[in-house]
Amino acid sequence: MRQRLRRTPLIIAALAPASLVLVHDLAFLATYGSQFQAALLATGHDGRWTSTVSVVISVSALLGFVGVARLASLWLQARALERIAGQRPTIDVHGYLRILFRIWPWLAFVTAFLFVCQENLEHAALGAPLPGIEPLLGGLTVPPFIVVASVTLVLSVLGALLVWSYAALTGRIAAALATRRPARAPVTRRPAAPTWAPDPVMSRNLGRRAPPPLLIS
Repeated sequence: MRQRLRRTPLIIAALAPASLVLVHDLAFLATYGSQFQAALLATGHDGRWTSTVSVVISVSALLGFVGVARLASLWLQARALERIAGQRPTIDVHGYLRILFRIWPWLAFVTAFLFVCQENLEHAALGAPLPGIEPLLGGLTVPPFIVVASVTLVLSVLGALLVWSYAALTGRIAAALATRRPARAPVTRRPAAPTWAPDPVMSRNLGRRAPPPLLIS
């Protein structure tokens, strides 16, 4: 469980860039509707922003592919070991839900914070008044905060699945390996060699005997 807690900030940091660019463009789409592209150009989102979105999505997809490949390798290893050990895997659904509801609120908060900061910086660069949190609340059809909640939920489902699957597979591998290890034989100590000690009664009798005749002169 502690390992899962340590992975939570890492998965949030990995998901935050993709979450921000998706929320940004979808929020513009929800706010401006058919004028989406024109609004992006009017607020300074030229080709550089399009390139940034492409790079972020590509890197996120690559990280996801690497994670899935790693999970596939662990699954094959776990299945092979469990087949030998005669074990059946168990699915901890509650563990997955705990991870999901640990990631989602934090990812939503971080994404909303970054989105508001980005919008204020863009208005400041254009010399316009700072909108504060208005970009998060406004919208023609769907308020942007609904977009934030929806996008971060989808990404959190995927991120939690990766974290939970990794923890479950490594646990299954460790359990299968534990059943294959032979139990250690109990360590038996050799009895110590007996030490001879004179009988106390014999010692007292020897002490009372007279000395040998040759010693008496």
